[in-house]
Amino acid sequence: MKWIYFIVVVFLISIVWLVYEIHAVDSKYSRLIEDESHRLLLVRKATANANRRHILLFHTAHTSDTSRRAKLIHEMKQIDQANSIIYDSLLNVSSGAPQLTHAVNNVIEARKRYHIIESQYTHEILSSPKSLINEQIEQQLDSVFVNYQNSISNLFMAKDKYILSLSDQFTSETRTTSSVIGAFLALPVIVVLLLTGTLMMLVHRLVSPFRSEPK
Repeated sequence: MKWIYFIVVVFLISIVWLVYEIHAVDSKYSRLIEDESHRLLLVRKATANANRRHILLFHTAHTSDTSRRAKLIHEMKQIDQANSIIYDSLLNVSSGAPQLTHAVNNVIEARKRYHIIESQYTHEILSSPKSLINEQIEQQLDSVFVNYQNSISNLFMAKDKYILSLSDQFTSETRTTSSVIGAFLALPVIVVLLLTGTLMMLVHRLVSPFRSEPK
């Protein structure tokens, strides 16, 4: 009877352990999805901000109204500050993932190259009393801006891959935990079966000589 109680206790402990581990993995995975979804939204926000800022730059060039130019440049600065906060945040949360850190740094470098051409263009705009059209520098701007946007797209894809890799990792952890719990659950049953088999063999050996004696 004691063995039966032991098996029942081990079975209940295994069930509770399994439920706890499944809940822990589910909570961890849920937090991951929530956090990474928020970060993907930040990447989309950075993309939208970059597009908006690029458009405002051309609006600034194509107006001769100095007050409007000042407002547009002020808005551009605010957008740029917002993106700086986003990239700093992404760098901080990606410190444990080298592939993400590399992707964020690529975005920052592409942004710097864009800012160099943009600063030259802005200087020309502010130096011109009328609307400015400079096709050469505008083509350069478009080229570096495309590279900038491509780097953001690469960051987005890198984060997608990172989420999938973490999902695979959690799945593997769940399978491993389930296997360990299953082994723990089966252990007492196996022990009881082995002991029962051993006892039956001993009894058989003890009884066999008596059965083989002539009557």
